[in-house]
Formats: sequence, structure tokens, C-alpha cells
Amino acid sequence: MKIRERAICIFKILKNNDDISLRELAEQTAIPKSSVHRHKTQQQTRINSVGHSFFETKAGLEWLHRLFFAVIFIFGIQAGVGAETLSLFFSLILLTSYVATSPSGIREIKQKMRNLIGQYGKAQTSEILTRCQNKELHLGADETWFGNSLFLVLMELTSGFIFTEALAENRTYKTWQKYAGNLFKRFKKVLSFSSDGGCALLKLGKDASCKNLMDLFHLLQDVKRLFATIFHSKRRSLLAKLKKLKKKPFSSEDEQTQVITAIKDKLVLLESGQKHYRNALFTISTQSHPFKNMSEKKSSAELEEQLREQLNGLRSIAQSCEVEDKRKLLNRFEKRIEASSRLNDLWHDWVEQSVLCKTNDSEIKTWATHYLLPFIYFKEQLRKSKKKERLKSYYQDLVEKAKAPLEAHPLTEDHLTEDWMSWAKAMALKYQRTTSAIEGRNARLAQHYFSSRGVRRTHIKSLTIIHNFWIKRDDNSTAAQRLCGFKPPDLFEWLLKNMRELPLPRNGCAKITASIC
Repeated sequence: MKIRERAICIFKILKNNDDISLRELAEQTAIPKSSVHRHKTQQQTRINSVGHSFFETKAGLEWLHRLFFAVIFIFGIQAGVGAETLSLFFSLILLTSYVATSPSGIREIKQKMRNLIGQYGKAQTSEILTRCQNKELHLGADETWFGNSLFLVLMELTSGFIFTEALAENRTYKTWQKYAGNLFKRFKKVLSFSSDGGCALLKLGKDASCKNLMDLFHLLQDVKRLFATIFHSKRRSLLAKLKKLKKKPFSSEDEQTQVITAIKDKLVLLESGQKHYRNALFTISTQSHPFKNMSEKKSSAELEEQLREQLNGLRSIAQSCEVEDKRKLLNRFEKRIEASSRLNDLWHDWVEQSVLCKTNDSEIKTWATHYLLPFIYFKEQLRKSKKKERLKSYYQDLVEKAKAPLEAHPLTEDHLTEDWMSWAKAMALKYQRTTSAIEGRNARLAQHYFSSRGVRRTHIKSLTIIHNFWIKRDDNSTAAQRLCGFKPPDLFEWLLKNMRELPLPRNGCAKITASIC
């Protein structure tokens, strides 16, 4: 028997018969008397240190096994907490009597767990890639800097599944080809490719023989870079100037009044400009949808016209508020409008092709595309905007407006089935106007990067696998499940089965430490 099995066996007998002698106990367990005495003494020491005997039982050790590896998995690997901090945590919850919790030992366990996660990911990802060969995909790519570290991320946007997440030295086309070229050759139905419009990414999208789309997030980012801080900066400068002018003597009171009035007029103009700028951002976001007047189709040309109208308004704000566009950000916004708008026509074509595969009845097609689809689409937008009050109230109103005609339609009662609801949701998710899923992943990487003072190449692989196969959304689905309906074994349960037993504490070292202290 192993040491822990011996301890459990001895504890069971002692629990039922506390007065049994060492000789009888040795005979019943087939363990040498000296070992029985040692186990009995150590058990009593452990029980006294933690205040209970639960960890001496089989159930207690199983729970301890789960606790120890769960802490390392969640905090050590996923959150990037260091081994010293984990060691301190284990000592505070009194596990040092049962488990070796030294920082060096925890580092070894973390590395072994990362290796096992890599083995799990290799096996499951090959299955995913096989299932995705003929699946319609909507890909997005982005490049993010953390200090001197450059991350390249290639993601399927509807599901959030990461195909490529690599630490690279540069972001050239050759580098992207190195990490993602084989994937594009393997996939046969890449319908769209969204990016920030970088040359390397545009060329990569052409390799996939799909439409390159401009991401709305980066489109709005150009506007924010120009206007976000300029109003506060100008306002602070004018207020400081106004404070000095009030103290400065003038030749006449009228001259002083004129100067002060001019500054106050500029402050009012800045306040108005900032208000119009924020409204322009809100309008661009809420207009970038495939519907107008709730259910009518909005073409790419119509969306492009609306965006150009907002661009003209932003230029007027820049001119009236004397905002200098040194980096030509509004010109870049203008160049990207066409690429950002083309998604509308593409999406309506996908809807037409999809609904034809489900029914040939013209009335049902009209009901599905003009009543059911707008309701489900804006319901998805409401779900995405739950943290922004203004957008939340806006989309809540649209959902209510779309719900009324859907409920009043005569076909709704008979045809509003789970099948049609799933179809509408799938089509709504195909309208990927932003790479917000990638930006969210970048934010998560940033947290890990700063908490662990950098990310090693060997760590990225395990983080990607955890994202794809273990992290779940509100609907309790992983990215792998959302991508192709494939549900692999639970990652953490698989790790528990494959991790070795809990490391035994080195009592000799503990005694030396105690004597030194």
C-alpha cells in the first residue's frame, strides 16, 4: 500500500476502536508495528494542527486533491498568480500538514499541468479542425502590443474560438502566413474576414478568397483618438487663461469684458462640440445594422451614406472647435467607410440563401426575414449592450417594437418553433460588425501579462486551450461547442484524472524551519 492508503486504513480502525494496541493494529493492517506507530503519531499531529480529522478519510483526501489542483489551475495558470503567493495561500488554510506546498514544488506542478493541457488541446483541436473544414466561418484577426510583446490573434467571431494566438516578433504578412496560412488552406467556406484594415491582414483575407471587412471598433477608435481628450484639454486651458485674465489689469473695463466673453463663448462651443461628438459616436454605432424602420433591409449603399453624413458632422465639429487632425484620422475614417458598410449586402445574401434552404413558401419567408429575424437580431444586440445604459435602453425599445408585430402576425402561433428560433439566432450572429470578441480576449491577455509580469510562449498555448475548451458563456457553452456542436471531455476533470497524487510534505524541512524560527 502507498503511504496515504496506509494512513486511511489505520485511521478507519482507530476511529472504530480507539483502545486497540499497536500490535493488534499492525496485525489487522499487515503493516509493520514501527510504521503503525509513526502513522498514528503523525495523524494525531495533523489533526491537532487543522482541528478536524476530515482529511484523514478517503472522501477528505479526494476533496483535498480537487481543491489543491483547482487552485493551481484557476489562479496559477489561468490568472497568472505566482507560486510564492499560492504557497502562502495554502499555508494560511493549513494544508501544509497534508500537501507539499513549497514555491518550487508548485512551479513543477504548474508546468506539468501546462504540459497536460497541451496534450488535451492537441487531441481536441485536431477534431475541431476536421469538423470545421466545410463549415461556414466568419474570421477576425488583430495585432496587440503589450510592452515589447506582440500578440497575433485569429478568431472565429460567431463562436469566439481561437485558431491562432501567438507571440510574434513582427506583424508582417509572412509572419501571419507562418501562423495562420495552413488554416486558411484547410477551411473551404470562410465567408468574411474582419480586421483593422492593416496591409498584412488585407492580403491574408485575399488568400482566403473572402470579403475583407472593416471592423467597426477600429473605425470608431480613429474618431476617439482625435476627439476623446481634446475637449477636456482645451477646456482646462481656457479656464486657466480666464483665471489669469480676471486678475490681470486692463486699460478699460470694456476690453476686459470683451476678452472674457470671447473665452466663455469658446467654452460654450466646446461643450456643444463634445455633446455632438458623443451623439455622433452613438449614431454611428446604432446605425451600423442591417435593418431600417425595424424590418426593412438596409443596403450597404444606404449605410455608407449615413456614415458619410456623420463624418461631415465630425469635420464640422473639428473645424468649429479648432481641433487639428495632425494624423489625418478623419481621412482614414473616410477611406474605411466602404469596407465597413459592405457587410450589409453580404449578410442579406446569406439570409436569402439560408431561408431558401428551409422553405419555399413566400409568406413564411417574409415572416421569417421581416418579423422573426429583426426581433432576434435586436435581442442579441440588447444582450451584448447590457453594460452600457444608453445602448441598453435604446435596444430594449427596439426589441419591444419588433416584438409587437411578431406576436400579432398570423403565422407566429404555428411557426414560432425552436427550429426557426435557432435559425434566426444563427443568422443574427453572422452579422459580425466588430471584432469585440478579440478585443475582449486582448483585455484578458493584458490582465495576465501585467499580473505575471509578462507571458512566456510556453504559457500562451495553455491559455488558448483554456479559452477554447473550458471557459463558458452565460448559456453554459464553450467556444468549441458553439463552433461546431462538439463537446469534448471536461478539461478540469480530465486533468484531475491525469495529475499524479498530491505531493507529500517534507516534515524534516518543517522541523528545521520551526527550530530556526
